[in-house]
Amino acid sequence: MRIQTVLCIGVGLAFTTLASAEISTTAMEQGAQDAVLTFCEQANPAGLTVYKQLENSFHNDAWRGIQRTTAYQRAYTEVYGAFSAARPDWALGACVDLASKPGNNQHR
Repeated sequence: MRIQTVLCIGVGLAFTTLASAEISTTAMEQGAQDAVLTFCEQANPAGLTVYKQLENSFHNDAWRGIQRTTAYQRAYTEVYGAFSAARPDWALGACVDLASKPGNNQHR
């Protein structure tokens, strides 16, 4: 149950914040987003271009400082671990959905 909760939080944070890159994010949110994108880059290479575009849209100078924080590292580790432990078809489906989200220039 904890894995599902972490997955839902990570995916939710990633989807909502990625939808509007102008939103200021916390270290925890940024860690969750980066974990989702890193996992998806490996699980769904067909969406690599989209994931990289999303990363570039919210990585800035402040991000470099955020990624060194304990909150970022903890969130990244937990969300990445949860995606890795999830059913492969669910995790891949979440990645494909992210890559094919309207406005991301990628289709299934």
